[in-house]
Amino acid sequence: FPSHDNEEVEDGVKVIKGYKSEIQTLTFKDNPFKSIGKGVGLFLIDEAGKFPNLKATWSFTKPTLESGDYTTGLAIIFGTGGDMDLGSVDFAEMFYSPETFGFRSYDNRWDENALDTKCGYFFPDYQNREGHMDDDGNSDKESAIRSQIIVREEKKNNAKSRHTLTEYLSQHPFTPREAFLRASGNIFPVAELAEWLSKLEFDEEANKLKTY
Repeated sequence: FPSHDNEEVEDGVKVIKGYKSEIQTLTFKDNPFKSIGKGVGLFLIDEAGKFPNLKATWSFTKPTLESGDYTTGLAIIFGTGGDMDLGSVDFAEMFYSPETFGFRSYDNRWDENALDTKCGYFFPDYQNREGHMDDDGNSDKESAIRSQIIVREEKKNNAKSRHTLTEYLSQHPFTPREAFLRASGNIFPVAELAEWLSKLEFDEEANKLKTY
């Protein structure tokens, strides 16, 4: 909303100074075209893992942050995964192929055996975890991981269904692979299979066996 702090009176006429910027909230539910025609300086999407039409929304929104060959605005898409029947499918694809969608890419130092691949930026659950930081705000990674491993083992050993552990991992992930686990509608041991899939996808010998 425009601020009235920049209002001035010139020759008896009220004039609003500045860029006349506005903050708008939009819903893209059933309508990925909502941002067409706008000019955007900063575009934020939260809870991208619950966004059912994320890729379509981004394809129509990206031009609002551009002028010709120049990028004039900043977009940040973030959130948790865990719902691979809805938005997490799009979110996962965009995360693992950031340059395809016009986002900055980073070396994947989080997934096992994935150092030669690119992805979006990932903020693991053990980073800046409450109760595991020093007085200067630095993370005690080892302490946070040990604490969470205890919780994970308790859920793995005591939960009545595998879904309980899978859901927990997707919401408290150490790696992107964990964040994008299918937490519902699956009778298989998802966490264990995801670990094996990660090894296959990033293993050079396994990649040689791929057919196209």
